[in-house]
Amino acid sequence: MSYEVNILVNGSRCKQYSHNGKLFIEAKKGSEYSVEIKNSTWQRILAVCSVDGLDVLNGKPATENSNGYVINGYGSLKIDGFRVSDEKVAKFLFDYKGGSYATSKEDGSERNVGVIGVRIFTEKVKPPPPAPIIVREEHHHHHHDIVYPKYPPYPWNSPTIWGSEIRYGTNATPGATRGGEFLNASSTCDSTLYGATLDCNADMGSDRSCNYSKTLGSPTRKMTSAGSPSPLRSHNLKSSAPKDEPLGFDMGTKWGEAKESRVIEVEFEKGILALTTNIYYASRQSLIEMGVPLGSEKQVSFPEPFSDGKYAKPPTGWNG
Repeated sequence: MSYEVNILVNGSRCKQYSHNGKLFIEAKKGSEYSVEIKNSTWQRILAVCSVDGLDVLNGKPATENSNGYVINGYGSLKIDGFRVSDEKVAKFLFDYKGGSYATSKEDGSERNVGVIGVRIFTEKVKPPPPAPIIVREEHHHHHHDIVYPKYPPYPWNSPTIWGSEIRYGTNATPGATRGGEFLNASSTCDSTLYGATLDCNADMGSDRSCNYSKTLGSPTRKMTSAGSPSPLRSHNLKSSAPKDEPLGFDMGTKWGEAKESRVIEVEFEKGILALTTNIYYASRQSLIEMGVPLGSEKQVSFPEPFSDGKYAKPPTGWNG
């Protein structure tokens, strides 16, 4: 698996339940949680995350221009809360729907309470610049010893060209001839300058890489100052609840206490959308009402088609 998304509740991985093609977890009031993302590829990725339909970086409804976190190759990241600055986040805390951050906004955001979304983008691979064309000027000199015959026909009566000089390159001398034709060769070299990508050196605890990216639409544009990120055209992060979802999403996420989490801005140009993960959460009772199988599955003893015996064992009482 190239990428992995898990929910950590109080530091431990939360069990996920699959039901009707969707993933569910049980949410308990007062429990802190984090979104863990692992990158098992060599390439940097951009992880865009939403909680209850809200961008975890700015608290606004997640859109196609939402920024995200940059994770280096073979690195991991834990998103612990809503970001309030480049130094701190407010921890994610499960609570009843009425106490959630989305409900407090009073702009209709409460309709998406109960889902955590993650979208992972690869980094656009920049083609290497073309190799430079090296122009070398070469001189070819042909020397001929002329021996004049004693008897006719004499060479000055013949149209023969006795020598020629050819110059290659950008400074060909006008008048240099080849078979009586003038040469004026030229060569040009075209090169392309690609924008540099800045690496992030933020330290996020035990994570190898967890960098906040204000994504840019062009690799050669300059980063904006904090608070005014440049948008990047990309796939839309839509966190609206599916039309066929049942009722009963009674839990949401509110702001917990502040936690130190330092990040810096780096440049990142989105490539393709590599993964979309939606994890739904609700109370245990609500999940049961939805039909999510929370209990242990029944153990069934299945018949075996083969045994290890070499020969058939006769039944009791058989006299053959």
